[in-house]
Parts: sequence; structure tokens; C-alpha cells
Amino acid sequence: MILFETEGWCPMLNVILIKGKLKEIPVLLAAIIYVIWRLNRELNFDHPIALTIESVINGGAMLLLTWWLSKKAVIKNWVEYTIFLIFIFYLYVLHTLVTYIPIEYFTTTDYIGHFHVLYERMNLIPFYTIWQLISRTIYSPAYALQIIGNLILLTPFAFASLTLHIIPTPRKTIFVLCLVSIGIELEQFIETFVVSAFNYGEGRGTDIDDILLNTLGIIIGVGLYYIYNFIKNIGFKRPNHNQKN
Repeated sequence: MILFETEGWCPMLNVILIKGKLKEIPVLLAAIIYVIWRLNRELNFDHPIALTIESVINGGAMLLLTWWLSKKAVIKNWVEYTIFLIFIFYLYVLHTLVTYIPIEYFTTTDYIGHFHVLYERMNLIPFYTIWQLISRTIYSPAYALQIIGNLILLTPFAFASLTLHIIPTPRKTIFVLCLVSIGIELEQFIETFVVSAFNYGEGRGTDIDDILLNTLGIIIGVGLYYIYNFIKNIGFKRPNHNQKN
């Protein structure tokens, strides 16, 4: 059973993949579908012009990011191409859940002034939030979901970055994605600081435990890459029929 051959299974597909002709197409389609999906959801609400601008800006930013990553990605076979497609989809989900920029909010909500830090939405004590969640006497699936969500948030990013050779080494992958995790928390802090000057502004929490859980998830992603490499190099190699016993 051959799963990772770059030649023999489907030569024409592999040649196209190696030349990179199929990378740009899903990147462009993903951005178009994303903007259409956002518009379809949001144009039923008030302020359609602001929501349209918001959708286009977020979609455009994701198009630039995914296009840049696709240029760095090295795809050698159909399995890695499948991983690439899933990676693009994952990036849009990540952006929607974590880094989406709510431009419409700042253009339609009353400005009340007085930017300030919402300290109640911050935690700089390591493991404090984690302990608060796991030590509660009343179990709630939301608590487990919060921990698991932060744990696996960047796991696919780490795995895909190494598998597609976007980042060359495991050590550099851990370092770069730790910076990404810190950047996400800084983005959430800035967003919370800005919305504090608007009516009903609460923003998002900034928590060092999120970075700790993200980092553990990054390490898990690196581990999954090693497992993938083991399967690729050992488990599914083509037997050498020309080799003499």
C-alpha cells in the first residue's frame, strides 16, 4: 500500500503539485467563499455597509496570509496536498474564532471616551486560571472546552508548518508559534483596551495560561509531525523488489 510516493501513484498530479500549480487556486477560492459566507450571515443585520467593509477587510487579510504561507509551503505528494487544504480551512476557522477584527462594532457603537485597561479580564499569574477551572466543585463542559480549546488551538499550525516545510525545524516552529500565541493575546488585549471606550465594550480576556496551553499544544503538534514522519518513512515505504535477499 503506497500512500506517500511522489512518483507512480499519480504522476501527473504529483508533477503539478511539485510545480505548485494547485496551491493558489484553493487559497483564492477560500478567501472568496469566506467573504461570501460572512456577507450572507451579516447582511441580514443592521449596518450592511459597515459589515461589508468588515468582511472584505478580514477576508483580504486572510487572503494575504494564506497566499504568503502557500508560497512557502513545499508539497510533494497528494497526502501533503490534503494536509495543505485542511490547513487553509483551519486558518480561517482560527481567524473567525480568535483574531477576527470587529470593524463594524467601532463604527456603529456609541463612543463614550476614557480608554482604560480592564484588569478584571486579565490574568498574569501562571496556572491560576487553569487551577480555577479544574478545582471547581461544579463541573461544566464549558470549563473543559476552554482548556481543551486553548490546548489544541495551535496544534494543527505546528504540525502543518513542519509537514509542509513552512518552518524548517521543530525548535524554530515552537519559537515562532509561541510568538504567534503571544501575539494573539496582545491582539486581544489591544482590542479590549480599545472597546473599553465604547458603550457596552467588554472585549476579550488576556491570560498567560492561554499561552502556556497553546505552547503545550504546539509541542503536541511537533510530536504529531514526528509520528507522521515515522509512518511516512517506515510504515508505508515501497518495498524494494530489486533488492536481493
